[in-house]
Parts: sequence; structure tokens; C-alpha cells
Amino acid sequence: MRIGLYQPEAPSTLEGLLTWEDALRRPLAIASIYTAWGSRFRAYDAEGLGAVRARGWTPMVTWEPWALPEPGSRPEDQPPWALAHLLAGRHDAYVRAWADACRTDGGDLWLRPM
Repeated sequence: MRIGLYQPEAPSTLEGLLTWEDALRRPLAIASIYTAWGSRFRAYDAEGLGAVRARGWTPMVTWEPWALPEPGSRPEDQPPWALAHLLAGRHDAYVRAWADACRTDGGDLWLRPM
């Protein structure tokens, strides 16, 4: 069995994951990371993912076409991220940039799109 965890601050800092790893007294295998296409953390984070890998963890990125919702709003009320816009290619440049960064980085990555 492989144990993985999500901590909102990862991969910017791994402290939360390390705390849990210590508490579990068992090494983690997977660091779960969420990347919203419309957030300020939308760029491919080669440095952060490298830090995850350096701990021996596999980064698993949930890659979601939306912006982090504002308080009181619903995540699904985001017209710029509607499926029709994705299919029309409005976000292709971002997807290609991410794919290029992934290829350049070359490290293991589990990607969970949408």
C-alpha cells in the first residue's frame, strides 16, 4: 500500500507533509497537489515538484480548469473555464506551456486532469 497526503501549501512548503509523515511513522509515497488553471499558482512548479521528488515522494497533480472560488460563489459559476471554451482552444497555450515544462522537467509526475 502506498500512502499519500494533500496539504494545501504543497509544493511551496513541505512542512505539513513532513509533520504527517512523522506522525504516521511511515514514509509517504505520494504528495497530492492541486493546481487551478486560473490561480496565481497556475504555472508548472519544477522547483516545488523537484523538492517533492527529492523526499522520495511521487507528485500527483490534480490539474483543474477553474479559478479558486471567491467566498460565497460556486466553483461551477465560472464561464471562462466552461467546457465549451476548453474545446474551442481558448486555453491551448496554457496547456502547451504546461506540457512543455513537464517534458523539460522530465521527473515522474502523476497527472489527474479535471
